[in-house]
Amino acid sequence: MGDWPALGSVVVTSGPMAVGGAFQRLTVQTPAPAGYAWMNARPYSLGYGSAFSLTVQPGAVQGEWVEFQVTQSLAGTQTFTLAADATLKRLSDGQTRDYRGTLKLTVTGGGVQYPLYQDVLNRAPTADEREVVRLINEARVAGVGCPGSVTPIGPGKALVWNDVLAQAARQHAADMVRRNYFSHDTPEGLTVSTISVLLGAAIRGGGGDNLGSTGNTSPREVVNGWLSSPGHCYQMMNPDRSYAGVGHADPNDLTGRKWVLNVRDALDF
Repeated sequence: MGDWPALGSVVVTSGPMAVGGAFQRLTVQTPAPAGYAWMNARPYSLGYGSAFSLTVQPGAVQGEWVEFQVTQSLAGTQTFTLAADATLKRLSDGQTRDYRGTLKLTVTGGGVQYPLYQDVLNRAPTADEREVVRLINEARVAGVGCPGSVTPIGPGKALVWNDVLAQAARQHAADMVRRNYFSHDTPEGLTVSTISVLLGAAIRGGGGDNLGSTGNTSPREVVNGWLSSPGHCYQMMNPDRSYAGVGHADPNDLTGRKWVLNVRDALDF
């Protein structure tokens, strides 16, 4: 019987890959060491609503290759580092062992034609955006109940501000203003969770987002509006939520401010 190989965290870097259109696949093949075969792989740090789908398929010889398939990407050139757990089988005795590795993909061209607003992504959070999270934490710590809730949620931990979640929230708020729509999904079908991952958030577990619009111009107004709505309230008060970011954008006439709250259970750093 051979010794188990010390693979550690092996980075496999693809060359630039062209994506022909939305939801096209990319494949990177990673050979198993001699005398071993990959059995399966499980995505790690790519949570619910991720922009990516990682699967394993047999190569030319069964078990010789692990193929990671990315089924969605942005247009332009993007480099993503994805982590996954994989099971390696020793052919001499059939024993298996789990490994964790990383896969780095560079994607060029094609993909979803979705605009990123660098002026929005690069700006610092505003006092109003920070105030929304402060008010939510005030309600969480006080154990404010949600309308129609059968079981009281009770006091919960304060949410921790996360800059990447806030960037994704600002990006979506600005996109709704600049392209004149109001929806949890972009016209291309991207969610706030997807945008978070594309901007670098390593999401695990659940999460969601709240939107606010016309009439909710101040932090207090938007938080009170969410607290009065059962679904929006639970999104904020859910005790599983740990991280948050908030973004807002104003139309040219300064009416109908768009708000986005982006909350997640867990992030990998």
